[in-house]
Amino acid sequence: MHDDERPTATGTPRIETRIHTGRRAAPAPVVRTFLLYEPPAPAGGGPPPASFGHLAADGSYATTVGRYTDGGSHVTHGIVTADPADYGPLRPAQLFGAPFWDSAAGDPVARDSLTTTLTPSRVRECVLNQPGGGAMLLALVSALERALERALDGAPDGARVVLVGAEVPRIVEWLAAGTLLLPRAAAIALGFKIFAGDPATAGVPVVGVHPDDAAAVTGPGVFDLRTGAFPDAPPSAHALRWVGLFLEQDPGEVVAALDVAAACGLPEPEAATALGLAAVLHREPDLRHAEAVAGWLRGGPADLRDRYAAPVAATFTGSVTAWPLPVLELLDAAGVPGSAAAIRLALVRGEADAAALRAEVRDRPLPALPAGEWTAADAGTARRIVLAALNAGPAPEGYEALLRVASRFGLDVQLSDLADRGRDLVEFWADHPRAGYDPDRWPCGDRLAQALVDELTRRVKAVPGRRRDVGAGWWRWLLPRIDSLEPPLAEAVLAGAVLHGEDRAGLVERQLTAAAGDPDRFLSTAAALWALALPTAAELRLVRSLAPDGIVLPPAVLDGLVGRLVGDAPLIDEDVEIGHLLVDARLVPRHRLLFQLLADDRVLRTVVQRLIAGPAGGPGPTVALLHEIEELPARLVRLHAGGVVAALARSAPPRELLAVLRRHPGIVEHCVALLSDLLRKAGDERHAAVAFHLMHDAGRPGLRPVLTEPVLRWVTRASGRQLLRVGHLIAAFGPVWSASWDGYLDHIRSHRRMNRLIHPFGGRFS
Repeated sequence: MHDDERPTATGTPRIETRIHTGRRAAPAPVVRTFLLYEPPAPAGGGPPPASFGHLAADGSYATTVGRYTDGGSHVTHGIVTADPADYGPLRPAQLFGAPFWDSAAGDPVARDSLTTTLTPSRVRECVLNQPGGGAMLLALVSALERALERALDGAPDGARVVLVGAEVPRIVEWLAAGTLLLPRAAAIALGFKIFAGDPATAGVPVVGVHPDDAAAVTGPGVFDLRTGAFPDAPPSAHALRWVGLFLEQDPGEVVAALDVAAACGLPEPEAATALGLAAVLHREPDLRHAEAVAGWLRGGPADLRDRYAAPVAATFTGSVTAWPLPVLELLDAAGVPGSAAAIRLALVRGEADAAALRAEVRDRPLPALPAGEWTAADAGTARRIVLAALNAGPAPEGYEALLRVASRFGLDVQLSDLADRGRDLVEFWADHPRAGYDPDRWPCGDRLAQALVDELTRRVKAVPGRRRDVGAGWWRWLLPRIDSLEPPLAEAVLAGAVLHGEDRAGLVERQLTAAAGDPDRFLSTAAALWALALPTAAELRLVRSLAPDGIVLPPAVLDGLVGRLVGDAPLIDEDVEIGHLLVDARLVPRHRLLFQLLADDRVLRTVVQRLIAGPAGGPGPTVALLHEIEELPARLVRLHAGGVVAALARSAPPRELLAVLRRHPGIVEHCVALLSDLLRKAGDERHAAVAFHLMHDAGRPGLRPVLTEPVLRWVTRASGRQLLRVGHLIAAFGPVWSASWDGYLDHIRSHRRMNRLIHPFGGRFS
């Protein structure tokens, strides 16, 4: 600061104002006005007492001292700044009586020159010397808080707190005590004036009033230092937090703790108080605020953390194992030198307990500790903590979680350390494939994974019936390891993967392709793939294309297909086709029924082709072919019903065609559908004869409604010559059928006459 001397009068007596102005601001007019000394009228005609004041206005801060000198002159000495930091750690009230006020005009006043004799210890002594001083200080701090709030809100009701006393030093001691227990920024923003003749017009929230001027002073904010009277108002929470500490503990440390609490940035006042007390008074935080204080170690203002992180962290280490995991995690994340190792060990213990009891393991990455904090001895202690928890007999879920804790903290736990407990875990794991365990998250995970493979191998060897369960439960985990597995387990895995896997087709192709060059491997792979699920048609085609020469497929591959082909269920054309492919490739062992079926299929296909082509040599060969159809299996004829009835319609005489239908009733519906379509045209009289016979067959009453309309339409439109030829064909069925035909023609004669009237020039069929 520098000194600006501005005499306001000359001669004797004189009035002089000295203003020390900070480099960042000049005094505003309101400050200059406030700095002018306004002496009260002294009682008894003596010289006026000294005065002391402080103002925060328009971005400037001013603190002044006024006193009379010899000869009746008086000097108002002030410091003005725009930066509250220029006050350093002091409250403005502490500047009263400081040595720098005696500096001559023009002398600089540096920030470090702002010293005080009103130390926290001195003002506490002053408070304690006053009867009821503790209660008065509690009320004063509360009143100062409320006065500042009203001032900042712009309340126009004049002075809010009035200190009545005959001596400026005495008033200032109490004001210093009260403002020391306000946050420093609040104390600097709180204006005061001592003395003020009229408190209502003083323009500041706090005034000191001489007893000579106190007669008219009333209201709830009056503190009479002579009598000890003060307002009976509820104390503020802030005052309750800090006044007792100030009176009972080291007052300087309490003020420092309050300043830390005010500047720490924690929004909850109680948590901020806990932080301040931990930082300065080394008090362990209450559990309610432990998370907030621990989190501050990493997220608080950097300048405060540089000064106080170590002592704050140290307050947690006294009973470090008692803190809950969220607190320990925050402390560990801060990594404060000097406490980091103890906190990390407490975190290991806490996580081990959570893992053993609740199978809970944290996912938060562990930060690196400061260099030199974590020693080999610390790692050994952490290892012993986890091993003790492992050997304490936790449930399998907790045991597995403890292994993850060991891995998370980088602890060297070997399979030999686990002993019987490790075997128990492997057996439990083998029984619970859906437990979701990941051995990559265990410190000896590769050894435990191999132990699991050995256990599963033992099970499928000892009880072959368990292969289905092992394959179904473990195929997904074991499939990437398939090449390293013993055959019984590998086969169970492949079977499970085919039955339950999402990429069955891709798996089958990869496995068969890999085995295609080795006949033995191909056979064992094929048997394993379809041990639990029948191969699809596409898979059987793939087998045909990849199978090495000279092998015969195992039953696991063929049983489903063969069973469908030689069983009683209706045949599927694709099954028959694949049967031919596999038999022709000599991949199927000798099977009488299967081979006979496929041979019959070839015969039927040949017969159908010859009938459709029209056999040479007249009706004799045709009848012979029809007799062959009659002798073929009904399932096979029904499979080829469409081709068979087309061939019959193309070449078969009516009597022989009906004989085939009697032998193979499964194709009758196909034949009726074809006849209904053929009778729409003039066509072959054989079709009408067969349709008439089927329509009147007592053994098939269901056909009459279907064929009545097609036959009537054909007969109505047919020529007399066509009807005569139909009659000759029907006569071959016997006299009864001939009579039936003649009766039918008589019955529908009116239909034929109507048709000729409608179509006199033809147009029989369309």
